Amino acid sequence: MMPQNFTTRSQEALQRATQLAQEHTHQALNPLHLLLALLEPADGVVVSVFKKIGLNTTALSEQVQRELHRLPKLTTPQGGVGQILLDQEMAQTLNQAAREAEKLKDEYMKNLKKKIREYDKT
Repeated sequence: MMPQNFTTRSQEALQRATQLAQEHTHQALNPLHLLLALLEPADGVVVSVFKKIGLNTTALSEQVQRELHRLPKLTTPQGGVGQILLDQEMAQTLNQAAREAEKLKDEYMKNLKKKIREYDKT
């Protein structure tokens, strides 16, 4: 998983998810942090899509917050949070996202090549 291969918005969401993990003094970043980061911009794409399919994003955000508060907290002797790691579920999520992005890129390139071939025939 290479974060630089993700879109700018995806990188920003990952950065915000990491900040949320730090704010909650969690040792590991997990998909709940990312989900909450994606739910934060009220005018964001994720919130818009969730609302269109009938999800109550406010209730979902509150549930995610409750689940985050249940996760174990870790502090260093200085009282801060140590290095934030990816938990296994988050690593799998990001790897799957990278695979899906590659599929979309491949599909886009196939379609683009097809259009170029069709254009060349004319």
